[in-house]
Amino acid sequence: MSAARLAALVAATLLAAGAAAQEPEGPAERTACAKILEAEEGWAPTGVVYVSGGLTVATGGAGGVRLWESMSARFARALPGAAQLLAAHPDGKHVVAAGEGAEVRLVELASGRTVGVVAGEGRPTALAVSPVGDWFAAATPAAVTVHALEDRREVRRLEQPGATTSLAFGPRGARLAAGGPDGVRLWDLATGELLRTLIPGQPVVAVAWAPHGGRLAAACADGAVWLLDAERGANAPAGRHAAPARCVAFSPDGAQLASGDEGGTLKVWSATGGAPLAEHPTPGNGAVTGVAFSPGGDDLVAVFARGLGRFWSSSAGAGERPAHLVQGWLTDPEVAFAQAREQGRPLLLDFFALW
Repeated sequence: MSAARLAALVAATLLAAGAAAQEPEGPAERTACAKILEAEEGWAPTGVVYVSGGLTVATGGAGGVRLWESMSARFARALPGAAQLLAAHPDGKHVVAAGEGAEVRLVELASGRTVGVVAGEGRPTALAVSPVGDWFAAATPAAVTVHALEDRREVRRLEQPGATTSLAFGPRGARLAAGGPDGVRLWDLATGELLRTLIPGQPVVAVAWAPHGGRLAAACADGAVWLLDAERGANAPAGRHAAPARCVAFSPDGAQLASGDEGGTLKVWSATGGAPLAEHPTPGNGAVTGVAFSPGGDDLVAVFARGLGRFWSSSAGAGERPAHLVQGWLTDPEVAFAQAREQGRPLLLDFFALW
């Protein structure tokens, strides 16, 4: 980087910071945008998980599994094979992936090799891996099947009427939640018994199980986000999106959940309900197609239909305001400064992209 360019970057940062300090304070937000991941056009990620103990983020999509350094947001490498569906193995070294065909693959991240394949009865519509690491579940139009990861044999077959849009194992791997157009069905995997149906009639798109206890969250096509009690069958609304909800995830401590919608808005909620703790509308990026908290719960990553990933710090102080983030070469510092001043936000330069 030339001295002139570096001077322009520093000047823009200082000017924008000064401008932000003079602006009146706006509503407090609990999170601040920190980093951006971006690949070539047509990337279209469809899911995101943390692997390698939180050091790496894996995204799925038609172009395969892509790996990113979570600390720097730098693209690391791509693994072959389509992965419209993606689930992380708890060992952090493998993922389970499925593409357009009927196969479900166990992929070793270090080598990119497919180390196991299960041929299903149709294109999978949902995947999940047990937190114990012994089983994975796959939904097809025919049924939900549970397989042993070690030898890929089928250990349970569950007759789930209608399309299954999302699967989630319970914290100890003994139960499975299956979301679909008629609510969330809870299955006992030891017996194959259907325990109960939660929010029957609700068009569930995504379901997540809290890390501790018997709570679940469900995101629905009508924009509603529900908190569910798996033990008592009680349901409570957590909140609502203006557009159809697409994804939902709990924080590692179970205290918060994040959800994204078709309109590109990400919301963070308290797991006890109430107004959103944070709301991030990004309509130009397309639908939020996946969201995940880091293993420590300090960071949150969301991926969007138009090939963009954004990290937020979920531990930012309540008085902090999101920065105006500039990625790529800052060719016109005055424009960047004007945008930051207009929004009343400090200018944050993505040096991982600049250098």
